[in-house]
Amino acid sequence: MKRPVSILALVLGLALVGPHPSPAAQPDSREDFPKPLHIPGFDAEGVFDPSLVEDPDGVTLWMSYTHVEHRRQGAAVVRLLHTRLATSGDRGASWRDAGVQVSQSAVSATQPAEYRGLTAAWKHEVSRLVFDPGAPAAARWKLFWHRYLWVDDPNSAEDRKVQHGWIALKEAATPMALAQAPEQKLFGAKAYDALGD
Repeated sequence: MKRPVSILALVLGLALVGPHPSPAAQPDSREDFPKPLHIPGFDAEGVFDPSLVEDPDGVTLWMSYTHVEHRRQGAAVVRLLHTRLATSGDRGASWRDAGVQVSQSAVSATQPAEYRGLTAAWKHEVSRLVFDPGAPAAARWKLFWHRYLWVDDPNSAEDRKVQHGWIALKEAATPMALAQAPEQKLFGAKAYDALGD
């Protein structure tokens, strides 16, 4: 009786005997690798977490991204993380900041603060920008991101206090309107502690 061949074995076998690119097809210069994300005026200290969405106009690309800023507070230097928007009119070949910081509101201030006498700050990162054509017109653009409290605690191995954090949501009619949209707490971790709100 013949033993059945598993799909995994079949795939692995094809990978081993299948065609492989010739050495000439392999990247051999820095020109062949993706270029770093460049947003003039906002990338000096780092940008990351890009989330791209095509505008219904078919021309503009929108991107939410994390902007890094270092700010001194007393003796400490606080690494702030903000969520911002950028646009591209050339299919992503170049980007410009749209001039709005969508993670800053009366509820989610990104200014350095104190938590139990320690230097602290709200951090905003890992955003996802979404266009939902089926939503009501006032909520077609949505932004999700992780907001949590960072504390400069010399007695702890972990500065991120995720028990004082959540996945946040903003909704608006346009990407630019997200900056003024109210922040909603979507959900938090099991260890969520509202004391740090």
